[in-house]
Amino acid sequence: MRISGDHFVKVRGLINDLVKKLKQDASEEATQKGYCDTAMKKAVDNRDKGQADKEAEKAAIATLTAKQLKLKTEMATLTKQIAQNTKSLLEATELRGGNKKANNDAITGANAGNKATELALRSLSKFYSGNKDNFVQLKSKYTPPNADSDGNTLADVAPASEATNYKGSQTESKGIIGMLDVISSDFERTARQVSSDEAKEVSAYNALKKKTNSDSTAKGASKATKEGELKTAGLDKVKAQSNLRNALILLKSGVDKLDSLKAQCVEGEETWAERAAARKKEVEALKDAMKTLDEIA
Repeated sequence: MRISGDHFVKVRGLINDLVKKLKQDASEEATQKGYCDTAMKKAVDNRDKGQADKEAEKAAIATLTAKQLKLKTEMATLTKQIAQNTKSLLEATELRGGNKKANNDAITGANAGNKATELALRSLSKFYSGNKDNFVQLKSKYTPPNADSDGNTLADVAPASEATNYKGSQTESKGIIGMLDVISSDFERTARQVSSDEAKEVSAYNALKKKTNSDSTAKGASKATKEGELKTAGLDKVKAQSNLRNALILLKSGVDKLDSLKAQCVEGEETWAERAAARKKEVEALKDAMKTLDEIA
């Protein structure tokens, strides 16, 4: 009996040690499971967030790239239009200068011609001692009756007498002075017409200049706004590219962590639940054995 009792004491001691070991393993595995659950959740969250951020930043970069291209195209168009406005205004200014000179020359010439005509009229009127308002313009040279082949009458070819002051051919003077009157009127009309044309051209040029400058100013302001938008888009794109790099790093860290946790937390012959259940049965069996030994003793 003493030998049997001693033997059971040792067995019970072994059983107690084994139960303690199983409980310790269970505790350690529970701690391990908590770590695995926490680590895997974090790794999955990092993977999913990295993937979502990657897609979002790629879409943002594509949108910003398209916006940059659109803004650059619009700015190039505005630059071209402003240059066309400048060229058109320079051409109009050059044309205006040429027309102004031509008009001024025409007016000056008409005024000078009119002045010379008026001077000729005064000289002829004074010579013929007649009132030019009573003269009649002749369409062709007037040939008086009884004139010779040159159109001269006896009075025309007769020598001047000391008793009379020779006044020339009064009849011929009517046609000359009438023609000079018409010429003078033409000069005056030309001066008035060219002056009127010049005023209209100045008005049209000023209107064109105002419209062109206003359009160029508006296009310049639009271009400046787009330049600001382009700069902002560039900064946003740089930020999106930085965010994309961070997203890729986060995604890779999540994937790599999951790979490292598979062997430790996922891939195994048994799941944690299966091992816990088996361990529990083993502990219960050992306790039953202890109880049986205690009863025998």
